[in-house]
Amino acid sequence: MTTPFNPGSQSEEPSTVLSAPLPAPSGAHQEGTRTVTGLIRPSQASRSYIWLLVLAQFGIFVAFITPIAISLAVRVSALAPGFEERYLGYITGAASIVVMVITPIVGILSDRTRSRLGRRRPWILGGMLVGVGSLFVMGLAPNVLLLGAGWILAQIGWGQALAILTTSMADSFLSISAAGSQASSASRRRSHPSPV
Repeated sequence: MTTPFNPGSQSEEPSTVLSAPLPAPSGAHQEGTRTVTGLIRPSQASRSYIWLLVLAQFGIFVAFITPIAISLAVRVSALAPGFEERYLGYITGAASIVVMVITPIVGILSDRTRSRLGRRRPWILGGMLVGVGSLFVMGLAPNVLLLGAGWILAQIGWGQALAILTTSMADSFLSISAAGSQASSASRRRSHPSPV
C-alpha cells in the first residue's frame, strides 16, 4: 500500500508510506518515484518508444536475416557452381571474424560520441546506411569476392545498428538509476553521520 507523502500532517500513528515523491538532489536528473529507501522507481517507457524500438529491431532483423537465410546461398551458387559450401563458409566465417573485431571498437567510439543527435543515433543511422548499401553490393556482385565484401559490410552495418539500438535502451534508463543511486548514498550519509 502506498500513501502520498504529506509533510504537514501531524498524525500520531506511524505512517505506512512505502513510496513518496521526494525532492531530487541538487544537480541530479530524476524521473520516477523515489521510495523510502532512497531508490528511484523509474518511470515507464512510453508506448511510442516501445513500438518504435520493436519496429526498428524488426526491420534490422528482416534486412539482416534474409540474406543469410536465402539470398546469400542463392548468389554463391549462381557465381560459383559446385563450390557453394566452401565459399559460403569462407564468406560467413570471414564476416564473423571482422565483426568480432569491429564491434568493440564501434562500441567505444559510440560511447565517446557527442553530437546534436545524441550518442547512439549517428551510429544507428550510419549502420543502417552501410547495411542498405551492402545489400546493393551483394545483389549486384559479379564475383564471389565482391559478394563476400558485401556480406562483411552487411554484417558490420546491420550488426552495429542492432547492437547500438540495444545499448540505447539501457542508456534511456541509466541516467534515472544513476541519479537514484547518488541520491540514496547522499540520504544514507545524512541519516547515518560519521562517528568521528
